[in-house]
This record gives sequence, structure tokens and C-alpha cells, in this order.
Amino acid sequence: FKQKTAYEISTRDWSSDVCSSDLKEFSLLEVKNLQVSWGNGLVPTVPISFTLRAGEKLLLSSESGSGKSSIGLAIAGLVPYTGSIAFDGIEVRDIADPYQLVSYEPQEPYIFATSLLENLRIGDQSLNRESAIALLQKIGLSELLNQVENIDQNIGIDFSGGEIKRIALSRRFLTNVPLLILDEPLESVDLESQKSIKDMLLRDERAMLLLSHHEISQIPTLTF
Repeated sequence: FKQKTAYEISTRDWSSDVCSSDLKEFSLLEVKNLQVSWGNGLVPTVPISFTLRAGEKLLLSSESGSGKSSIGLAIAGLVPYTGSIAFDGIEVRDIADPYQLVSYEPQEPYIFATSLLENLRIGDQSLNRESAIALLQKIGLSELLNQVENIDQNIGIDFSGGEIKRIALSRRFLTNVPLLILDEPLESVDLESQKSIKDMLLRDERAMLLLSHHEISQIPTLTF
């Protein structure tokens, strides 16, 4: 079957949902016997269990097509699941607005047909021009900045896959949530850019769940 992307799932259409909690912070995420179903009876993931505390980082590693993205989408509150995904004992399906708690960056990100600055402001509306430039330089996009006359103007050049990935990751790092889920954050980028991204991952004090077949030193790995 063809897996949907996060952008194809705009709302939670779960008829049994009763969202009651307004959780915005968490101390412990507990995932127990998690499996994901896409509504057609297919279950693309094997049962998986793990815990993640606030500020911790964990890399989920497996072969392509094994369901890493499905796991990330479920934890972000975007798709139905069986088993348990509990933030401080509260199931993610019972959290009124999980997007204040967790932010998911898909494997194939999207860049909007507007300026670089406005693309980044999706993550933080208060972002100013100087901070945007500094962030893009930090993630290894200095060469791109030299090609763009003004980050306030609409995008007029084609981006490579690696540039799109780094712009989207920059935007995601700006979101004010306690948990980031990053799907294949090192894919389509060169070795030098991978190092810049790894440095940003390690310096960020928030909890992170990384979904990748790339090893990332200093981050614990759960292989399934």
C-alpha cells in the first residue's frame, strides 16, 4: 500500500476520540506495544516499546519501509494506533492539542512558495531577519544565502533535496514544543552538512525522537 505523508493527514478523524487533556509539557513518554494501522487493516509496524524522558534523545533505527514514519506519526497524534502512547500517563489520543506538545518533521518536507523568511516563520512568527540568517548559516546554508538576493523576497530558485531538508529542519527547530520527532534528518545532505545538523541536535536541550537508518554518535539507539 502507499503510505500517506504527514501533509495528507490534516486532521484526526477518529470517531472514538474524546480529547480532554490540555497537556503542554511532559516528564515521561511511555510507548508500549505500539502498532499502527492505516484504516485498511494493514499494520506496517511490529510492536515496539520504549520510554523517553524530557530532554532525552533516542534514535529509532530500522530498514527502510519498516514503519519508522508510521511510529512517528502516531506519537505526534496524527494517525490511529493500538497499544499505548502515554505522556505522563495520558494517551496522546486524549490530548486536546498534541501539536503544542510534539512537532513532527516528515522524511519528505515541503517548502512553501514564499520567501525563506516566511518559510522559517512557520516555526516562530516572531523570527527576525538577522536571526533567520544566523540559523541558516549554522545549519550549513551559507552558499544558498549567497544565491538568494533577499530572504524577504519570494523564492525564485530551485532548491536541492539537501537544501530543502535543511530549511525544513531549521523551521522545525524553531517550534516551541518539548518534543521533536525528526524523520531521516540526515538524508540527502552531504557529510559536512550532516555534521552541522548533528551539532544542532546535540545542543538542543529538548527531547527528540529521531527516525533514521543513519547512526548518530552520542545518541542512544533502539533497533527494531
